[in-house]
Amino acid sequence: MRTLPGALSDFLFAENLHSGARARRLLETLSGSIRALRAAGVEVVALKGAALAFLHYPDPALRPMGDLDLLLRDPRDLARATEALAGAGWRALFDTPRHRVFARDDERVARPATEDPENPIRLEIHTSFRLPVLGRVYDASAELRAQAEVRDLGGTPVAIAAGPALLTHLLFHAAEDFAGNGIRGIQAHDFRLLARAGGALAPEISAGSGERKTGAGAPEISSNERGNASAPLLFAADAIQFLFPNTFEEIFLSTLSSSVPPDLRRRAAALPALRYTRPTRGWTRTLLTLIEGPLPKARFFARTVFPGLGEVRANAAPGASGLALAEVYVRVLARRVTRTFRG
Repeated sequence: MRTLPGALSDFLFAENLHSGARARRLLETLSGSIRALRAAGVEVVALKGAALAFLHYPDPALRPMGDLDLLLRDPRDLARATEALAGAGWRALFDTPRHRVFARDDERVARPATEDPENPIRLEIHTSFRLPVLGRVYDASAELRAQAEVRDLGGTPVAIAAGPALLTHLLFHAAEDFAGNGIRGIQAHDFRLLARAGGALAPEISAGSGERKTGAGAPEISSNERGNASAPLLFAADAIQFLFPNTFEEIFLSTLSSSVPPDLRRRAAALPALRYTRPTRGWTRTLLTLIEGPLPKARFFARTVFPGLGEVRANAAPGASGLALAEVYVRVLARRVTRTFRG
């Protein structure tokens, strides 16, 4: 029987111990944050890795994550949540259109790109999970709130994303990543794990899931656009199915593909699925070929070229505001415009 070289075996053994310790810290952080929020009358639903690691994985150490995503039951509770978390030692870093990110003042990177228990853990408090993808918008926030299940995690009752809403949300998020930097390996494995546990998957996708009216002034969506909204979801599902065959039910894939032109599906299937496997230039032009219709193309192009202030603050100028933030925004915009038109 062949064995690993001694140095590699020792390294992997040590990493396994670190991952276990980090999983315990993640659970403590999740439970403690839930308790702090609940004491202030704020209820949340744990999403993504926070919902999967402790209930679906045989060992939570097998599900790495850098942050904990929590969806507010009532989006109006963001101010109260911020005050409660500040009292528990968290500091608000920045906002994006859908969440506020929190960190601890004493956080440090002990070992980059590892699951070291001392590496930072961030909290992301979401008011919604409205995801723009290839000129469409997907939002499973209402379903995530309605279908959440309360589970006991280390003595703390925690509402967890569950049922059909969990699958739908995961697919929406995978579609967003496929249309961005690529699907993360662990993200694809989440689907494989769920399929092995309960059989091939068939997320519930409503006919109008590509855009939802969210109040006065929200765009009216034509029936043609509603049909084409399936395309980004199909691209992500095909990519995951390629990596892990038999993950999705064939009838589910057939239903999604019924409104997607075959040549569009073939073009998407030819793209590298995983993160870090894609070309560094020309990506905007490539993705535009996967979008049908002038309005979705225009939406995607605008979101690609013009970053949101929250995005700039998060990625380029944490803590900046006023003139300083405006200066960074202009620099980021100039780089994006140059990169886009060169590609």
